[in-house]
Amino acid sequence: MQGGVDMMDEIVVTNKLAYLLDANFKGMGEEEIEKAMNMVCAQFEAMVKGIEALDAGRPRYELGAEIINRAYRKAERGDGPCKKGCAHCCGVQVGCGWSEGLMIADYLIRAHRVTPTWGRVVVSELMRMKKTMPRDPEEWGKVALKDRMCPFLDSRSQVCRIYQIRPHACRSYYAASGTKPSQCKVGPGKSVVGTYVSVEGEVLISAVSKVEGLGFMPSVVLKALDVMTRKDGGVK
Repeated sequence: MQGGVDMMDEIVVTNKLAYLLDANFKGMGEEEIEKAMNMVCAQFEAMVKGIEALDAGRPRYELGAEIINRAYRKAERGDGPCKKGCAHCCGVQVGCGWSEGLMIADYLIRAHRVTPTWGRVVVSELMRMKKTMPRDPEEWGKVALKDRMCPFLDSRSQVCRIYQIRPHACRSYYAASGTKPSQCKVGPGKSVVGTYVSVEGEVLISAVSKVEGLGFMPSVVLKALDVMTRKDGGVK
């Protein structure tokens, strides 16, 4: 293992993690920064090994969800505006790993057997987003909100239909403490509200990216659907 400062080049650092580390390093001496970096890198390596030791699909997803839930428990219990029925952040661009895609694809296959119409509508919307939506975050924000809302959001209740198996990026998205609900409304040309960030949570997402890669959620889910339907199986 290399020293933490050097090894950071090998870590797929998320924008949130980079911002948080930069903010935390202000006022710290070189030795303190190196010690902090070494801790982050050790945590990253441990998570990578933990993910690699598990099969893709449910085992990896559940490990990630457990870490994310623990890392963001403080935010969940905080005084932020996030609550059931609030869907202002559901128009944000979302990336996910292969195991997350497999879990969602498995849910879609099962749901299609019960409510085939809904399943077809969701797949059609995923295909539309894959083909027409921009990948650049700034360009994404310029698209009309109705065209970038997540296809898994129930438009009437404003509740996520895959909440229990939502991507880690969604599971770790909490508006910052003190944020007013009115500030969460985003649209073309408007920036996303400030969010709570956990080093542990962002290191986990970086580790998933290192092992599985991160892709545009509609693309990952559609690919997982194709693989699973050809195999005619589900997630073990």
